[in-house]
Amino acid sequence: LINGERVTGEKFAKVSAYVAQEESLVGTLTTRETLRFSARLTMGGDMSKAIDQTVEDLIVHLGLANCADTIVGTVFQKGLSGGQKRRLSLAVELVRRPSLLVLDEPT
Repeated sequence: LINGERVTGEKFAKVSAYVAQEESLVGTLTTRETLRFSARLTMGGDMSKAIDQTVEDLIVHLGLANCADTIVGTVFQKGLSGGQKRRLSLAVELVRRPSLLVLDEPT
């Protein structure tokens, strides 16, 4: 049950989100680009003002403002710190506004 309603299968996938222990972020995108990409996939490309507002809200609320235009980074190119990547991974899932959020090894 989620919010008092029986939820199964496809509906469960729509109302829940999972943040994995290992990040799966694109190293060449910035924090802001990563969130916009995720938002467009889940909210649709025609909602640009709503997407931009959601992205900016998440950046502020998760303490990512100082690295909003920093690339995620790769093993070859320095980017976000480990903590910033964890918060970005969380933001990527929160952009969908799930009713249920499952975190694998949150600390």
